[in-house]
Amino acid sequence: MKWLALSTLLVAAWGARTDAQQVNEYTLSWRDPATHLYDVSLTFATEGRDSVDLQLPVWRPGRYVRQSYAANVQEFSAHKGGDALAFRKSGISTWRVSTGGASRVTVRYRYYANTMDAGASVLSAGEAYFNPVNLFVYPEGQIERPLRLTIEAPRTWKIATALVPADKPDVFSAPDYHTLADSPTIVSPTLESLQFTVDDVPYTLWFQGRFEPGAYRERIEPDVEKIVRLQTGIFGGAPFDEYFFLFHLLPYPFGHAVEHANSSSYAIQDNAFESDANYAGFLSIVAHEFFHAWNVKRIRPAALWPYDYTREQLTGLHWFTEGVTSYYEALTLRRTGLEPVETFLGNMGQQIDALQKTPGRSVVPASLASWDSWLSGYGQGNPNISVNFYGKGAILGFLLDARIRDLTDGARSLDDLMRHLFETSFKQGRGVPEDGVRLAAEAVTGSSFADFFARYVDGTEELPYDDVLGPFGLQVRAAPDPTRPEATLRVRTRPGGERPVVVSIDPDSPALTAGLDTGDEIVAVNGTLAPAGGWEALLADSKPGDEVRLTVLRRDQVLEMEIEAAGGGNVRWTLERRAETDARQDRLFDGWLGAAGEAPATAGRRLERAAPRAATG
Repeated sequence: MKWLALSTLLVAAWGARTDAQQVNEYTLSWRDPATHLYDVSLTFATEGRDSVDLQLPVWRPGRYVRQSYAANVQEFSAHKGGDALAFRKSGISTWRVSTGGASRVTVRYRYYANTMDAGASVLSAGEAYFNPVNLFVYPEGQIERPLRLTIEAPRTWKIATALVPADKPDVFSAPDYHTLADSPTIVSPTLESLQFTVDDVPYTLWFQGRFEPGAYRERIEPDVEKIVRLQTGIFGGAPFDEYFFLFHLLPYPFGHAVEHANSSSYAIQDNAFESDANYAGFLSIVAHEFFHAWNVKRIRPAALWPYDYTREQLTGLHWFTEGVTSYYEALTLRRTGLEPVETFLGNMGQQIDALQKTPGRSVVPASLASWDSWLSGYGQGNPNISVNFYGKGAILGFLLDARIRDLTDGARSLDDLMRHLFETSFKQGRGVPEDGVRLAAEAVTGSSFADFFARYVDGTEELPYDDVLGPFGLQVRAAPDPTRPEATLRVRTRPGGERPVVVSIDPDSPALTAGLDTGDEIVAVNGTLAPAGGWEALLADSKPGDEVRLTVLRRDQVLEMEIEAAGGGNVRWTLERRAETDARQDRLFDGWLGAAGEAPATAGRRLERAAPRAATG
């Protein structure tokens, strides 16, 4: 019996030792925050190999464009005990370490972190914020290996992260590198938090920065809870055991947010709780990122399953993962009663107006814009041959929902399509194929969507607003905007200090023919100095066909141009209910966007949303 007991203990001890050998150990620390340099170390098993490549990701999920994280790495070294090991760069973001026969090797380096946005990393005297995907290398072939992360922070600092605490307050564990990479973390002495629980799942909102909610203090938890209940209800519950909202509240205009499987990270201005409009913007971006916990983090394109951080993963479905999420952002606020139907229709009308004024809509399909996100850099390139897959995707989601509801007489909706994808992709351990959204629409309706997808998702035909929205008593129309002059030069500008700067010119613009170029600064219109913003008001006395005298500054030259004004500058596309509707239109509309479509027990305060909303991804 004694021998058996001793044998059992030896086997258990050996098993624990073997398990420890298979765990990759990360440590994050810092010396002088003013340098913005993190100290990173990783100890890993070499598995008997003569050399091992260490890989740093070249992109991050949520932002489908190559990044330059490796440019921030310095003072890289490798060690076996106290002895230095040879290494060399084997690629732009890889380091090859000669193991020297060691069973475990430690690499150390410093990482420069001085970018504040939701997807980046920063180190300052007041906080350490990091996205692990930015700064932690992983050994080739060991991406699925379990790991531990030790954060060596001052004892009085709090840590906000979705990573699971291990045996010490500053030690966290993860089953694989994917989980680590997906867990942004704030470490700070000034973190504040709010908590609530929905269906036994705890939710924590962490705030870093000036958190002075004032009159909104009592609204935040119940309103975010409404969003959580509505969206988890669509899928029959939460797909996680705990969830964290990480907010950076910044003292300047800014807006950015990134989704993660069990958390979401935000960098927004600290005036979010100073007006109803700003607060509605806060709720809006929460609704967007939280819905991503399903759409893209779990209902994920097959091209992104699993994540490969070493290369582009191309898919034509970003219009769905991002755009349809934007649609559900608006729909969630409507269905919870946090926004009135007029606000929903007004915001969707703004999306339609923006699309209809985008020249690229007739050139680039939504699926191609998704595919080429890696090329465009989210706005780089020729603006006349691009389309925003967030905005057009939101409209496509709106139209898909309408089509499904019409075909099934209100019995099915886009919710059913989302549930179908969740059951047939994520729960089956696989991603959504490129034709998966179309197939899901056909599965829940029993009708073909081949023509819809060919013409409007993979094609560039004008969207069928009246055909799809008519059964709900809705219409899209071009209405005159009394706040804008009819005459226009069909150019877009941004404030550039004292003067507006031309950023794009429509292909059919008379200004293009006259010689106006991007980068030109507009100095005067018809002899009147042009303000940095709102210069188009100077066209109020002109009519379409009139000659407009434009004075521009191009580098060191002052140029005079005579441009024939075009018309349509006061056209605004709107989404609105028809004056007369029948019983079926009223029933379908009410079940979708009216009182019948609201979640119960959420009626009450209505909010007008600030615009524009913070960017995501």
